[in-house]
Amino acid sequence: MAFRFIHKKAIHIILFVLHSLGKVAEPSRLFLLLYLADLRHLAKYGTLVTGDNYIAMKNGPAPVRVLAIYKQLREDSEMQESKFKAHSPLGINNVQQLVALEPYSVNYLSEQEVESLFETMHLYKNASLELLSHICTSEAWNKSNINGEISLMEMAYESGATPEKIESIMQRYNQDFYPLN
Repeated sequence: MAFRFIHKKAIHIILFVLHSLGKVAEPSRLFLLLYLADLRHLAKYGTLVTGDNYIAMKNGPAPVRVLAIYKQLREDSEMQESKFKAHSPLGINNVQQLVALEPYSVNYLSEQEVESLFETMHLYKNASLELLSHICTSEAWNKSNINGEISLMEMAYESGATPEKIESIMQRYNQDFYPLN
């Protein structure tokens, strides 16, 4: 798939979600909330907020490049003896949660992306991790192998996108889609 992932934008998307959650979150909660925001945005606008591919992990979908950002932050936090630690707007606390160290900037996000993120946070920020996992481990996730990529077209279908929007997504991302009902 030809997604357009922009690292700096992803950092501000992560910061947006973290600030909505009180500046700290378990990585799995972040990943599930991003998936729900991406489903919402995909259904409405035909694109993903994150611009990231998702893999089907045991407890739900995870955005591949955002997961890599988390893993890099975790590695950096384990190398605390380093005198030349790079400055980051994100950190990892002693229980491996992501922490917002700076505010997010909406300059990196479109109005539609902010809307999708805001609506998702409004609906799900207080949901338990178990409920979020249950919601996100539905059709698209079930049709994927564990640690395998989740099909964008399955995500679009699951999101409730109209047939016209699905056709637009297929054309934009040069995808074929034959839903299994």
